Amino acid sequence: MSKVFVVTPFFCTQGNQRLSYLLETLYWVRRQSYRDYLHVVVDDGSTDRSIEVVEEIAAQDSRLKVFQKSNGGSSSAINYGVAQALRIAKPGFITICHSDDVMLPGSLQARLDTAQRTGSEFVHSDYLLMTEDGVVRRRRAKDMATAAELYQRLLSLKKAVLYPTMFWEADFFLDRIGGFDPEITSAEDWDIALRTAQQLVVHRSAPATCRAATMLKRNHAGCLRIQNTLDGTKARCYERIFRKHLKGREYDRAMAKARQTRLHPSTSSWRPRHVTKALRQVPGFRSIASMLRRRTAISLDRETNAFLYDMREIGAQMRCRRAA
Repeated sequence: MSKVFVVTPFFCTQGNQRLSYLLETLYWVRRQSYRDYLHVVVDDGSTDRSIEVVEEIAAQDSRLKVFQKSNGGSSSAINYGVAQALRIAKPGFITICHSDDVMLPGSLQARLDTAQRTGSEFVHSDYLLMTEDGVVRRRRAKDMATAAELYQRLLSLKKAVLYPTMFWEADFFLDRIGGFDPEITSAEDWDIALRTAQQLVVHRSAPATCRAATMLKRNHAGCLRIQNTLDGTKARCYERIFRKHLKGREYDRAMAKARQTRLHPSTSSWRPRHVTKALRQVPGFRSIASMLRRRTAISLDRETNAFLYDMREIGAQMRCRRAA
């Protein structure tokens, strides 16, 4: 078996109410059918007491490791978590699961099977997209025949990789890509996807597409995308990313296109669409969607119910502490 590092950075405050999302993320990683993983969770300078909740959960789960650092953005938090986890174990593969995303049942197994069957150092897949009101649609990953095709699509701002599903061979992630760029605090997934494609081209490798829906991405009011667009953070990061790949007039044209299509506030809203027929074929989808809408537990088995009961108890204790 190949150990998989699942890395989750989080930043919780009293105002952003992201702890409930984080607990659901922890829950669904633990529900994976593939068991040889290490879930690396990094507190990126949270200002509430969420770290106490996560540490109490980690005390009951040997696959969950928690680390803390000062706030520096998700890129630096991911790199820090990987560096700390390497002291514990050597991974075969690495993937990122952000604190407001959900791993669908069989997510790790499906992507690992694709990587091993194809020999690819980079796998991506289909995913589901959900709004706060529970509207869901399935998005299909693009099949790329070559890494050069993937690189050009990413560079031209066309949809090419569904970022929450990215899955790397560990040595490729660590040695060839060098992890995330800590200076990129917005659009970091696009940046590392570009550098991944670039390195695949250099080493004459090809990406692989997994046709299973492996992740559920949630759009919600606490998402930083709109804030980063309004305050200029996203534009600054786009400039840095394009500078890595383009020069002169090519750079100017790319930034002009980005300002029209990606960096204007009006482009940051998301219009929900109705559920497609394909969703009904996703294993466990109805249970996941129902649980996420109601913010309550679902009954699956004794171990799962015990885990969720512990989370409720910890949450109740935290509320009592805040009230005191």
